[in-house]
Amino acid sequence: MSWTIRQYQMSVFLSMYVGYLGYNLNRRSLSYIMPAFMKAEGLDKSDLGLISSSLMIAYAISKLIGGVLSDQINPKLLFISGLMLSGFATFIFPYGGVLPMYCALQFLNGFAQGVSWPSCAKLLRKWYAPSQLATWWGILSSSSNLGGSVAPIIVSYMIQHMGWVSSVQSLGCLTVVLPLVFIFTMWGSPKDVGLTDFPTGHEDIGPVDSGEDSQNDKKAPTKPSETGTIVWLDLLKNPYLLLLTAGYMLAGLIRASCNDWGQLLLMQQYGHTQYMASAFNSSFEAGGLTASFVTGYIADRLMKSRKSDVGSPRMLVVIGSLLITGVFLFLLGFFTSSESNYVFVTFVSFMIGGGVFSLVTLYGVMSTEASPPELSGTAHAIAALGANSGYVLGGYPVTLIAKYIDWTGVFIMLSVATLAMMIITALLRDLQSPVRARSMDKKTN
Repeated sequence: MSWTIRQYQMSVFLSMYVGYLGYNLNRRSLSYIMPAFMKAEGLDKSDLGLISSSLMIAYAISKLIGGVLSDQINPKLLFISGLMLSGFATFIFPYGGVLPMYCALQFLNGFAQGVSWPSCAKLLRKWYAPSQLATWWGILSSSSNLGGSVAPIIVSYMIQHMGWVSSVQSLGCLTVVLPLVFIFTMWGSPKDVGLTDFPTGHEDIGPVDSGEDSQNDKKAPTKPSETGTIVWLDLLKNPYLLLLTAGYMLAGLIRASCNDWGQLLLMQQYGHTQYMASAFNSSFEAGGLTASFVTGYIADRLMKSRKSDVGSPRMLVVIGSLLITGVFLFLLGFFTSSESNYVFVTFVSFMIGGGVFSLVTLYGVMSTEASPPELSGTAHAIAALGANSGYVLGGYPVTLIAKYIDWTGVFIMLSVATLAMMIITALLRDLQSPVRARSMDKKTN
C-alpha cells in the first residue's frame, strides 16, 4: 500500500531529527569530555580553545558551501554523506596524540558538519508549507537541545566507567552506522516519490512562497546569470539579511561561550563541582528544548495574523528573546558566585538557553524567507556564516579575553552586547527584504 504525504513527511522528519542529533553529538563531543581530556593530555584552556576553533572555522566555511550546494544537489545525499564523515572523524579523534593532529581532526569534523543544517533547511522547505515552517524548524532544532540535555550526564557516566577514549569512539561509531538506515527512510522532495501537492490545509502565508512550487514549475526557470546576480549582488547588499546575520553571529557567540566555557566559569572561578557544571549545561539545553517548541509556534501564529506587509511579525519574538538573553546573561556574570545554589544556577542557565535557541530558530527561518525559494539555501548560508563566525569567536578569542577580564567579565560583556542588539533590532524592526519584494512583484505581474 502506498504512503500518504503525511507518512512520508513523518519518515523524513524523524530521520532528520535523529540524524541531526547525531551531528550535534559529534560536534559537541569535545565539550563533553573536556575536563577528562584536558587532564589526560596535559592541555591548558588556550589549547582547548584552539582545538575548538579549528572545528568552528571549518564548520563556518563548509556551512556556506553547503548552503549553496543545497540549492544544486539533492539535500538527502548531502545530509547522509556529511553525517558519515563526521562520525568517522569523531571515531579517530582519540588517535590524534599531539595538538596539531587534534586540531586537524576537529577541522575535518567541522568540515563534514557544514552540510548538516543547510540540507535540513532545504528538506523542511521542500516537505512543509510556509504556515508550518517555523514550527517544524523549531521542533527539528530541539534535537540539538535534547542531546545537549541528556548527553553530558550520559557521557559523564561513560567516562567514569569506560574512559574518554571509548566514550568518544562510541559516538563516532553510532553516527557512521545511522546514515545507512536513512538511505531508505529519507527523500529529497515529494516529487521523488511521485507527489507534488501539499495536503489540504497547507496555506501560503507570510513572506515565504514555497507553497506555490507546483505552479512555479510551470513558469520559465530563472537563468543562471540572473540567479548569480541575485546571489552575489542583491543578497550580500540586503540590509534585512545583514541585520539577521549580525544577530545570528551574536547568538552563535553566546551559545558557544555557554557550551564551552560555562563549566569552567563555575568550576575554576567559583569552585563549584563537576555535577553543578554538568547541571548548568543540561539546563541550558533544556531551556533551548522548550523554546524550540514554543518559539516556532508563536512565530507562525503571528505570521498568520499579520495585518501589514511591512516588516516581519517574527521580529517581535526576536526582540523579546534578546531581552531575556541579555538580562539573564547579566545575572550569570554579575550575581553568580561560589555561594549560588543549584536552583539559581540552573534557572539562569535555563532562561539563557531558551533565549539563545529562540534566536537561532528565528534567525534561521527568517533568513530563508529573505529570498525566493530557489535561493533559500544560499540566503540561509550567508546568515549562517554569521552564526558560525560567532562560534569561532566563542572559542580561542574568548579565552584570550578571559585572561584579562576573567570569565565573569566575559559574560557581562555578552550581556551588554545582547541588550545593544535588542535596541538596534527594535529600531529596525520594519525592515523587509528587497530581494523578496522584487520576487513577489514579478510573480504578481
